[in-house]
Amino acid sequence: MHSRLAIMIYALAFGVLSLRFPVTAIGAEIFVSGSAVHIVGLIETGDDERFRTAVSRAIQEHPGEPVQSLRIYSSGGNLDAALKIGDQVYALQLETWAPEKFPNGRWKCEIVKTVISFDPKTQGGDSRCVCASACFFIWAAGAVREGEILGVHRPSFNANEFASLSPSDARLRYDALLKNTKASLQKWGIPEDIVDAVFSINSASISFLNQSENVCTVLQPSMNKLLRSAATCYPENS
Repeated sequence: MHSRLAIMIYALAFGVLSLRFPVTAIGAEIFVSGSAVHIVGLIETGDDERFRTAVSRAIQEHPGEPVQSLRIYSSGGNLDAALKIGDQVYALQLETWAPEKFPNGRWKCEIVKTVISFDPKTQGGDSRCVCASACFFIWAAGAVREGEILGVHRPSFNANEFASLSPSDARLRYDALLKNTKASLQKWGIPEDIVDAVFSINSASISFLNQSENVCTVLQPSMNKLLRSAATCYPENS
């Protein structure tokens, strides 16, 4: 799905070929290895610029080895930064990978040549091995979407950002947030009933798409469009 045209469009839209940004230690770990860019850890404000830095350097330093995929392992974080990263992923036509699932139920994450895992039942292992909350809104932008562990809920507001607003202004701001987020998912080709399912989940809780009995039965055709294979649907009791 990746092409030189996608790189050109990305460069025009985001200016990566003429800009260099300082890389800081704040936020998620973002780096390129070979043809894959990795995001590992909590997504914070400014990570969209750090993503652009990593991709820009990869394009400049290795023009014959284009970035083709994104592996993203994160429990969530800043939604605005996630949506901005998603727009870059969409422009680059990257294949996106969320955690996979071992036959024994453990979650599997590949980071370059290292495999980390997490057991959702015992809570043992590396807790970074998940894609939930804001992470979903980056993964969803992929031209091809792979992986099985996708925790979702409707967007939540930043308490600090809304603290100074009146109730009516806070409602307007939150409604705008929901509208913009839905528009992004629709642009990226996420089926409408999947969008509705995500937005129906209380922001204080979380549901894993491929482990929800409702999604695995009622929304199975759309899950097949969202993911490559119906085999990635595992009801919670399996």
